Amino acid sequence: MIWESSYWKDDLIKSRKKLDQWARINLNEQSLIAIEKTLMLGFYSIRKLIEAKKISTNIEAANIEVVEYPSVKNVTRMNWHKIQFLYDLEKPKQTGIKLINICNWFIHSYVFLIHQNEKGGLEGVYFNSDKNRNNKLFYISLKDIRLTFNYIGTNYPYESSMTFNKETMDYDVMSK
Repeated sequence: MIWESSYWKDDLIKSRKKLDQWARINLNEQSLIAIEKTLMLGFYSIRKLIEAKKISTNIEAANIEVVEYPSVKNVTRMNWHKIQFLYDLEKPKQTGIKLINICNWFIHSYVFLIHQNEKGGLEGVYFNSDKNRNNKLFYISLKDIRLTFNYIGTNYPYESSMTFNKETMDYDVMSK
């Protein structure tokens, strides 16, 4: 359980700044690995902050904008990186996904591909999880990742209420 959230949140702000830098440079293999690690740890941190009730309830319930693409072929360990053959990239659909789901799908990613801009910098990420790999591919823009890291990293609830839940035998927490 996270007791003091500022250390986790400060790291999210630092990660957001790194992502800003990676958007402006031509990425090499070393920077691609660093981006993957930064995103995995960032979304893991967000999940832990959600589970510890260290962010406002309205943020926890928020939908994050992503683009989804339908699957057209079976995704395996041998072909996961060939998204142009596995998903219909000509049929993008804007949708909102709960933040906790995005965290889980990054952590359990089966497809994880960094999309680069015309200058070779970070533009966004294609991803899905082991469980949804044969249904959809998701894309999240760098802009939305940055906004999410910044929003979570600067969110300090000022009021909380707890109600005992007899079904779970624990407290439900609401934070503002």
